[in-house]
Amino acid sequence: MNLVTLPENIDFTTAASLGCRFVTSFRAVVDQGKVSAGQWVAVHGCGGVGLSAIMIANSIGANVIAVDVTDDKLEARKSPRRLRNH
Repeated sequence: MNLVTLPENIDFTTAASLGCRFVTSFRAVVDQGKVSAGQWVAVHGCGGVGLSAIMIANSIGANVIAVDVTDDKLEARKSPRRLRNH
């Protein structure tokens, strides 16, 4: 149920970083929220799950608003380089 075949262009290190935070976010954004391109999404909390939700919503073409009370997490949302490190 939780095993998937990795595409050849994804290495093990990249795949390991995707973990449960991406699955949780995907289910919230796509399965439950039924978000599609052009819709607006507000993500409250820019930690691991929140950043994953931002990336997923953005990748399907949604307009994303990130909300957090911590400035450094909001700053991470603005910087693609820092997003990869979270």
